[in-house]
Amino acid sequence: MSNKKAIFITGSGKCGTSLVAHSFFSSGFPMGSEEDLIIYKGGIGNINGYWEHAAILELNREILACNDADWAAPPETLPLRIDDQLRERMRALVETLPDRFCCKEPRLVWTADVWAEWFTEVTIVAVFRNPSGFRRSIANVWPNQFSADSSNQDSQELHIWEASNRRLLDLARRYPSYWICFDDPAPVLKRRLEGIIGQLGGTFDGGTFDASFIPAERRFSSEADLNASLHGMPERLVDLYGQLKAAM
Repeated sequence: MSNKKAIFITGSGKCGTSLVAHSFFSSGFPMGSEEDLIIYKGGIGNINGYWEHAAILELNREILACNDADWAAPPETLPLRIDDQLRERMRALVETLPDRFCCKEPRLVWTADVWAEWFTEVTIVAVFRNPSGFRRSIANVWPNQFSADSSNQDSQELHIWEASNRRLLDLARRYPSYWICFDDPAPVLKRRLEGIIGQLGGTFDGGTFDASFIPAERRFSSEADLNASLHGMPERLVDLYGQLKAAM
């Protein structure tokens, strides 16, 4: 274990983690240089970039692959298994990272426990949105892989949302955690980010938030979508969304 702390920004994906990560980066948290990050501005649904650490992303993919899983196919059993070679590569990477390292990656919702072996403290910034908004968002970005069809209540899209968010609640029971709801109105979202970043020792850059907040990327989080997200949903998902809101 290194004598370092880490902040992991995570969630189901397509739930505002990129906006949160950009806010942490502009607020001075050590996330690596822009050369270390996968930013890729201009992408569908991520106009201002992803802000993911490339080396962490690659290792997370390998960790999940070792467990017959990936982002779109959550692992069926926990804890995750890794071999000695992969563990050594993780250790070597952590040695190069600064104290209070901050990283955004949706797969961290599954791999946080594995990475926690190398840090004295891990803090989770847990980001979520409503299930309908998530389903429609991933279908908008990857229409050949996912569907926004609301008639299928046992769909792969809802399975990803449910599994990831139940895992977020589990992480929050075991690590210091701060919650952000991407469905909140922009002024509320901004104030919450400012408060969390301040509590974690950063200086919130409101100007960068204003410039990077793209209303179109939240087009599936309107009041109508929030109502639709609960209408006709299985009771377990309605209850889970309530648990996420109550955790804030």
